[in-house]
Amino acid sequence: MELVKITAENADDFTEHIDADVRCNIGRSFFKGIGALGDNYAPLGAVVYEILNYDSEADTKCRIHSFMAADDDTAKALMEEYSNAIAEDGAIESLYETGDENLDRIFSSYGFTSKKRESPEIVVTVGELQKVAAMAKGKNMPEYIQSMTDVSLLQYRSFLKNCLIKGRFGLLEDLGYLPLAWFEREISSCSIADEKLDGVLLIRRLPSQTLVPCLFTAFGIDYQKNLVIIMLRSAQKVVEMYPEETRVVIRRHSPGVKQLTDKFFAGKKGAEVFVGRRAEG
Repeated sequence: MELVKITAENADDFTEHIDADVRCNIGRSFFKGIGALGDNYAPLGAVVYEILNYDSEADTKCRIHSFMAADDDTAKALMEEYSNAIAEDGAIESLYETGDENLDRIFSSYGFTSKKRESPEIVVTVGELQKVAAMAKGKNMPEYIQSMTDVSLLQYRSFLKNCLIKGRFGLLEDLGYLPLAWFEREISSCSIADEKLDGVLLIRRLPSQTLVPCLFTAFGIDYQKNLVIIMLRSAQKVVEMYPEETRVVIRRHSPGVKQLTDKFFAGKKGAEVFVGRRAEG
């Protein structure tokens, strides 16, 4: 068995072991992958993980996003190589979240402890977004609320710098490294004051066509009002451009986001998942 680093160049060799929505992250600054190869270089398994807090003063941790192995020997080899790799990055803890009971059992055999709880993610459809988009029907959007297609690279980079200074990353540890093209610019929205961005909703479209709001934040006196208008503008565009069955995954990572989802999608619950952790080092 040979263990290899998974990169953007060889990631497609592991299509049977890494879901496309995870695989598309290979090549990002803090996403790493390890693959196992057998006879004739046939893929046997892979683990993909993300390094957390790498560019901050907080303790470095790792989150496992994907793990699949053909057999116990492969699983053991991958987990040992993973442990060695994150030790080099100075990680003090490993984390995972999965709805797969078998995968949770595998992790438990390698020293992880887990609890079952409601996922912070909720899944809504574009059809369900229609009631949100309808709130803006018949109303003219203020001129300062625009599509991200109208934003210059300088405006985008300047706003990211402001986010990094204020510690606002949304779901993106590597926000400062991501190009504007990484997001769906037509359905992503922003507010502009004095030719500068002061609020955004950045949405990513995954290979499965699932839409993921990644960053939703605003600054300034009118930030609360602008956030609502930005959200309505994006909801309108998503409803216009995508089929009703399209999934939108919203991760309720902050009290503000949870408050909005509770308001617009009352009673919507996340799936039950296993949330696990293991001390490292």
